[in-house]
Amino acid sequence: MKANEVFLGYCFQPDGTYPPPVRLNGIEAVRAYLRIQVPFQYQVKICDEEDYCIFESLEGKIVYPNLPQALWRHS
Repeated sequence: MKANEVFLGYCFQPDGTYPPPVRLNGIEAVRAYLRIQVPFQYQVKICDEEDYCIFESLEGKIVYPNLPQALWRHS
């Protein structure tokens, strides 16, 4: 991941609805967003510029990627 990449953060309700995504500029913004949202949201997804899911949590537990520590390493 490049430091200047743009990501989109989504927070889903249990019924599948969600507000518009939050634009996240760089991996540090993603980390901050996850620290805030994961403990409180039913489901959180982060997608890259090509709309590929790079992170997903469900009920506060990381379900993707299988090795979440990779997201926290500096590139």
